[in-house]
Amino acid sequence: MSSQSFIKTFRQVCTEIELNCFDREDIGFAKEICLIIAEVISLPDDYTVKIAGELMPAELIKEVYRLITHEHVKLVMENFKELNYIIKHKKAYLRTALYNVVFEMEGHWLNQLGIDLSVGGADSI
Repeated sequence: MSSQSFIKTFRQVCTEIELNCFDREDIGFAKEICLIIAEVISLPDDYTVKIAGELMPAELIKEVYRLITHEHVKLVMENFKELNYIIKHKKAYLRTALYNVVFEMEGHWLNQLGIDLSVGGADSI
């Protein structure tokens, strides 16, 4: 992986997740996430990546990471901010969170809707 291809990948990720659309106070964190995404996408296909403690082929992780959108990154950032404990291995945590958010985003919103309906009742919609 040359630094030039990494920089190109990083810039492409920043464009694809619409980095310029994040709030000013979130730009730094969003850039960190872009760096993590670009790093994983730049890995050789035969490399392995640890996700949730399990070694997985980089080829698979890269395909999932290519599906990440602005909304996915926002959700990962929101969830991270709500944590009430210290993350010792932030990069590893975020790698896993980014992988999982692609599979779990719709379920997250359905869960939120269910919570909102149970708190406010159907009349509050």
